[in-house]
Amino acid sequence: MIFASLLLLQVCLIADIIQHFVDAKLEFDASNVYEDISQAIQHVHRSGLLHKEILSDPTKYLLKNVSITVHRKQHKSHACFLQSQVLGLLKKLKAKGKKLFLLTNSPYYFVDGGMRFMLEDNSGERNSWRELFDVVIAKANKPHFYTSEHPFR
Repeated sequence: MIFASLLLLQVCLIADIIQHFVDAKLEFDASNVYEDISQAIQHVHRSGLLHKEILSDPTKYLLKNVSITVHRKQHKSHACFLQSQVLGLLKKLKAKGKKLFLLTNSPYYFVDGGMRFMLEDNSGERNSWRELFDVVIAKANKPHFYTSEHPFR
């Protein structure tokens, strides 16, 4: 879901830039616009600039333990929804014996900083978010992670 949201943001950026060129009556090649924006986004992600900026002021970019709507089940003629905070939901899943994992392309320092900001309560436990997950895999290199035959290290 996050990946789809990021793609939507990229598509909107491409559309805005192309619209600017059209409005300004500038000649351009749409494939070059796509390539340039894609390379710029990759650079910002791979260089760590984005991660450092977000962690420098997480309140500006991240939401703390937000409420989410979780589709629970169909009941009669309507869908039932459960409002829950992310931390509470993860704790409930863990308490029910569910195995939870986090798989991300982001580096661990970024995941740790973001998760500590977003999920840790005021208990003062440094890695309490980590206890919610049975497995955390950072820098996973998705989507190749799913098809690669390289062993875990």
